[in-house]
Amino acid sequence: MQTVLLSGSDAGSFLLWYAASVLLGLGFYPLGAVLFRHFDDRGWLFSKALGIGIGGYLVFVLGRFRILPFTGVTSAAVTAAAAVLCWLLFLRFGSAEIRRLPDWREVLIGEFFFLLVFLFWTWCSGFRPAASGTEKPMDYGFMAAMMRSTEIPAKDIWYSRGTINYYYGGQFYAVYLTKLTFTRINETYHLMRALVAAFCFSLSGSLVRQALKDRGISGYCSRMGGLFAALTVSFAGNVHYLVYGLFGSVFKPEGWEDYWFPASTRYIGHNPLTEDQCIHEFPSYSFVLGDLHAHVVNLFLVLVFIGLMYSWFQSERVHNSSVSASRSERTANPFAGTSPDSRSGRVRRIFSCSSSYIPAAGVLIGLFKWTNYWDFIIYFTVFLFTSVCIFFRRAGRESSTDGSVSADSNKSREESSSVSADSNKSREESSSVSADSNTCRTESGRVSIDSNRASAGVCSGNGQRRFDWILQITAAAILVYLLHRVIAWPFTSQFDSMFKGVAAAQDHTAFYQLLILWGVPVLTAVLLAAAVLKKKDGTGRSAPDGQTSLRNRLHEADVFFVMLSVCGIGLVLIPELVYVRDIYEQGYARSNTMFKLTYQAFVMLGLVMSYAFFRILCLEKKRLLRIPAAICAGIIFLTFGYGGYAVQCWYGNIFDRKGYQGLDAEAYLETEYPEDAAAIRWLEEHVTGQPVVLEVPGDSYSDRCRVSAMTGLPTPEGWYVHEWLWRDDPEDLDRIKEEIREIYTGTDQEQVKLLLEKYEISYIFIGSCEREEYGEELNEELLRTLGEVCFDGEEQGIEGGAWILQVPDPAQKG
Repeated sequence: MQTVLLSGSDAGSFLLWYAASVLLGLGFYPLGAVLFRHFDDRGWLFSKALGIGIGGYLVFVLGRFRILPFTGVTSAAVTAAAAVLCWLLFLRFGSAEIRRLPDWREVLIGEFFFLLVFLFWTWCSGFRPAASGTEKPMDYGFMAAMMRSTEIPAKDIWYSRGTINYYYGGQFYAVYLTKLTFTRINETYHLMRALVAAFCFSLSGSLVRQALKDRGISGYCSRMGGLFAALTVSFAGNVHYLVYGLFGSVFKPEGWEDYWFPASTRYIGHNPLTEDQCIHEFPSYSFVLGDLHAHVVNLFLVLVFIGLMYSWFQSERVHNSSVSASRSERTANPFAGTSPDSRSGRVRRIFSCSSSYIPAAGVLIGLFKWTNYWDFIIYFTVFLFTSVCIFFRRAGRESSTDGSVSADSNKSREESSSVSADSNKSREESSSVSADSNTCRTESGRVSIDSNRASAGVCSGNGQRRFDWILQITAAAILVYLLHRVIAWPFTSQFDSMFKGVAAAQDHTAFYQLLILWGVPVLTAVLLAAAVLKKKDGTGRSAPDGQTSLRNRLHEADVFFVMLSVCGIGLVLIPELVYVRDIYEQGYARSNTMFKLTYQAFVMLGLVMSYAFFRILCLEKKRLLRIPAAICAGIIFLTFGYGGYAVQCWYGNIFDRKGYQGLDAEAYLETEYPEDAAAIRWLEEHVTGQPVVLEVPGDSYSDRCRVSAMTGLPTPEGWYVHEWLWRDDPEDLDRIKEEIREIYTGTDQEQVKLLLEKYEISYIFIGSCEREEYGEELNEELLRTLGEVCFDGEEQGIEGGAWILQVPDPAQKG
């Protein structure tokens, strides 16, 4: 089985994952069609992401409460059952508008780019597949632990007495897909990050293309805008790459000679070097590096959420048209039944057009607490901004409509006077029509009364509308908050928060650095706002009659992207004001805060810029807006080169097939650590479940603790700083570290046995790292008396090979 590029097991795993993404998209298409009903493709690409998100979450909940084991069979059965339920509800209750077929051309175009990008990043991964360096061992270890465990959460690989205390949802989704497709994590580690990159590309493009089309931009230009957005969000770098890299020899800023692609993510506090060292990464860097950390994996759900918020705006535009039509009917017939402006009508309209979007937002935000806790805070705020814009616009529409009704009431009052005069004249001319004239007077009186009531309603309407506006926003926020708590509870019930509070920022970024990193996105956002807030729309036409107020004449797509730009700029500014306290306060106080906030700011502003460029260049006629927009677009276009440059730096020549090593993330063990590789393989093949294996602890980001990371077997203590961050108990970690030393170097056999029992150790690993750490103090002779040697590398002919001791179970021994 092979593809054009991949071969062997790599191709098999790739095709299985791609097929799974298609089947999940088909299975959960009804959900996408409901939430993205006004998209041309009916939310096809979003339905694929929703299938992973919802299917995986259901398996997680059932495993978390020990209802069903976390296995491949369970994953397949639960996902299939959820998909069948979606289709049954869709066919039974879906309206004709919701069941409308998608534009198959858009579906096929989107699917083509999804497959192309998925294959591209999978291919790149094969040139540097090792799960080594940065935080890859941690992410891989989480996956390995969950592959071994049928219970959720799995044991922490680096703290055997506890379970994983981290927002591990992204790694869980990778394991869910691995078990669903019956593939192996040593290949699917890379497939997951390639899949996320494919979603990042295709969902960004789908969203911006649809928005441009909704704004009235032609098909070709809207597609180009979508492609520009896909490249901006998933391949582009920041302007630092241009100043220090591409044109470094021209501008000659300090440090340009040593430019390497990670430098664009380590600018503030690093060049020049200060005590305020920060991080400002972005998706393309993560995809190149091979990261599978929480902020990366959650991108596919983040873009679903942003798309959902835009779809909500879309539904308001369609709803606005239907409301205007119904109000025109009521104006033409003042005697029609109960007005929707009655008290009961206002209550019914609180969540009109929002019955699916608000709960869906609550579910996604709840998932974020599990997949990337920071995104929960960020996108709950985005939801609040969205709801304010939508409900405020609703209030504006009702205000303008009430004004129309008031004018019509005055007209009715004038007509009633003429009717009354005609009736008097009729009475004088003929007594035979007296009864009819009395009837006429009665009807005119009724019209007059209704007119007065309408006028009184207008006078009191402003106050009522303000109350309704506040009520709707508050109710939506409460509903989303409560729902997200319910969705997140299976995770939060066993998660100890690492939050230590918020402090005022003592350090601030130099203005020129902010200008280099964020100047173009902010300027583009300003240009978009200027274009949107003009008295005439982008086509040069004045606002329609009755829609003269600002909030009524703006297009929903424009409002959405202006709102998104405000959120993105806010995320850039927050680290300049405050930071979230953690263990890195000495020298890295703002690092984590800036990292997690600006990562999402890059995504938001990437979408905003792509929309703004094509919206301004295609619709605006004034050079004052078009020229700077074109210049900004050119600058961002040049940053696309960052992706290619970084790929070449990290992977080498990806066009030379000879450099392709395959997707096996553990293959590096045989070449980098040949003395330990066979022993690690033995543990993988012969040990089931999650018994505790003892190995030497180590510093974070080091190659220490690779046994637990590669096998998923827990060890008493692993990466020190990470466990300190997750559990905030350095004294306990120091004590464990000393007791591990006592086991490896101790001379008191009974004391060592007590420590083995304390940590429930089943296997002791003695390899290159243990010998390096303890040197001559390592008491291998005593260790061999504590159990049975189940693997000996030297007996296998491996020079200096590792050996493994199996410790008898105290209960069985008794």
